[in-house]
Amino acid sequence: MKSNLQLAISISLSIFLSGSLFAQSEWEDYIQEDRGDTVVIKPTSTTGYLNTMFHAIMGDTTATGERTNPNRVYETIPGEVYIYDGRANFDASVPELRIVAPAISADIVPPLHIKTTAPDGSFKKTFINVAGDLYMENQYLLMALTNNTLDREFMRAGGENSHFHYDNCIMEFTNWTFFYPRALHQTYKFTNCLMINIGAEGNLEKGTVFDSWMGTDTIWFENNTILNHGTLTHAWYHVAPSFSYFNHNTIVNSTQNPFLYTSQPEMVVTNNLFINTGLVPDYPGFYEGALAEDDKLPRSLISVDTLEDSWVTDYWPDGYTVASDADRKVLVDNNNAWWDARFTTMLNDNLPAIPDSLNAEWTSQMITMNSRTQAMFDDDEAYPYLNEGTWYSQEPDFANYADKVPEWIDFIITNSTPGDPNGGSAMPYWRTNEHMLTTPDWPPLADMSYTQSDLIDGALNGYPLGDLNWFPGLKSRWETSSESDTLIARLKSGTIPEAWAGVGIREQMSGFTSSIEVFPNPVSDIATVRFDIAISSDVEMTLFNILGEKVRMKKLGYYSAGVHEVSLSKGDLTPGIYILQLNTDDNYAGMIEKISIK
Repeated sequence: MKSNLQLAISISLSIFLSGSLFAQSEWEDYIQEDRGDTVVIKPTSTTGYLNTMFHAIMGDTTATGERTNPNRVYETIPGEVYIYDGRANFDASVPELRIVAPAISADIVPPLHIKTTAPDGSFKKTFINVAGDLYMENQYLLMALTNNTLDREFMRAGGENSHFHYDNCIMEFTNWTFFYPRALHQTYKFTNCLMINIGAEGNLEKGTVFDSWMGTDTIWFENNTILNHGTLTHAWYHVAPSFSYFNHNTIVNSTQNPFLYTSQPEMVVTNNLFINTGLVPDYPGFYEGALAEDDKLPRSLISVDTLEDSWVTDYWPDGYTVASDADRKVLVDNNNAWWDARFTTMLNDNLPAIPDSLNAEWTSQMITMNSRTQAMFDDDEAYPYLNEGTWYSQEPDFANYADKVPEWIDFIITNSTPGDPNGGSAMPYWRTNEHMLTTPDWPPLADMSYTQSDLIDGALNGYPLGDLNWFPGLKSRWETSSESDTLIARLKSGTIPEAWAGVGIREQMSGFTSSIEVFPNPVSDIATVRFDIAISSDVEMTLFNILGEKVRMKKLGYYSAGVHEVSLSKGDLTPGIYILQLNTDDNYAGMIEKISIK
């Protein structure tokens, strides 16, 4: 696949480099198939045309800005390359812009979108400028130019009350940020995405997925993996999104902590894995402006500050979404925060000396809450709806985790110049072919599945913490759980109950058993399965891998009501996570149990 992509890019650029963004041509030149409500767009890699997606969409738009077919969906082709040499501007009068592709697999790379320089050698730093709604699915947005340099930002959004949703997309490489809101009351939703190598400048403040100084209505991250970056979301501390939702994300290696704002009215942070976040140390005055905490405290994983009247009058012209600090609601529970000990050594032994005139010391930002935030969460009288639940602190045994710690330490030391957090070295990449930026690693190099016993069922209802896409067999069950409704209801009520309301995964699957137990677990050779059935029945035992595929099935025979034990042998099972399920002869689903095979 890599060789084919490289060849296609080379041929296209050598023949058609002079193509401009909106050269005059027939609309049909860019359309491979017209199915009415859906059109399939020709790629650069087979036609040689640049900007085919932009041309197709603009050619399908009337002179007054309406879509020829308001229901049109624009489909790109998996395994193909789409190359652009400029920026696309889409007007707000166009209804929701939908760019999709068929489902992808380990053998088929998603449609790949990259840029090249214009014929005069210039390039516009923004890929897409939109003023209306946008939905993208199954796309690979590789913000690298074909001359091995990196673009600045993927999208600017200028329409008030607009909505943006990215599902199952891969986003890689950008010097600054992927998403840059430029209007009030926008909603951003990211689901099932992989965001990797975000940020490349020698600047500890850059490399963000979402960067805004406007008042955003909603930002929603669920089941995403973000790997090697500056920060996840950055908003000026006084213009936090009105509603923030972060659930089941895996966030690994970031210079800043994920949420760089402190005035959030409502926020859910649950079931996440935070690994090596907030790596860059701080001291009063090291950062200025929007990144600085106004009382000079270090920033933390969760940061909250008291509201100030000027923030409302200056930055929320329509009024703030809460009346007072006492009304703010933040739900933090079932998260894992872990930092490699080598970063502590860096903090203590390796950072540049701070001039004596500054009278300051380096301070770690590898903390869950700074002292101000912790005091607010602990003050139930003044802040009754700030709720902090369980924090785990474990290193997941990721299936494929490249040890980038030495490179990160070198990057941080090089760029931590007192008074100026800007050096010259770029963030470490995590990919095989670092010097061919326009060719992706496929399948992606990362594999963030794990078997860590304390984390594998540490989330709400016994699911794994972090991005559930690394556990597809479990994710398919989770998708029927309406978990977001439960979490938002708990946020609104302002409490974390001792036992979460709702039925857990084991109880969901229970049809005829009252208990099941596997020991020892993890299984290295032979384990015992103990189960309690409420009715006499034939019993069948089935084992599924994390992809939901059946790998073993055995009819155990007829058992009377009560407690029984059977043996489970590792046999030829490869190490990993499996789901064991018992069924009766009447096809009632039995209790399930997650087991780990060593």
